[in-house]
Amino acid sequence: MLEHNKRRLLILLGIAALVLFFYGIRSVFEGLAALIGQMPGLLVTLGRFSPATYAASALRQTLVGPVTSALLIDLAVIIGCTIVTFWLAARKMDWRQR
Repeated sequence: MLEHNKRRLLILLGIAALVLFFYGIRSVFEGLAALIGQMPGLLVTLGRFSPATYAASALRQTLVGPVTSALLIDLAVIIGCTIVTFWLAARKMDWRQR
């Protein structure tokens, strides 16, 4: 039963991440700045934990401009998430497995 609940939670989080990702991509390629005030509260909260939000912000700044100091924060979050992801993946791999 616990595994089933974990699976459902992961599916819901995946769907939320996809919504945030496509919302960010849509706003970048349409030239719109996605204003936080226009998004529903749940998406704003989830967006702060999603690397896709920071990737979309960095892409928007570099393509549309203006480039601000927020770009450094976006890049730091993306690099940090990448390092943590690789570290977790390396930790889960069992290189000594026969």
